[in-house]
Amino acid sequence: MTTFRQTGQLNTAQGIALIRIIKREITQSKRINRILIKRNRAIQTKRCILNR
Repeated sequence: MTTFRQTGQLNTAQGIALIRIIKREITQSKRINRILIKRNRAIQTKRCILNR
């Protein structure tokens, strides 16, 4: 099995595997972003309350 670097081309199995990995990474990063956004909002509201 040749690697992508050697041939410069992907066979379909490798391509599908890559797409799957990328999709998983994207969904994970979206989830992490959602968590971070929630946390940031909480921190901001706390600050607002403290600043009053």
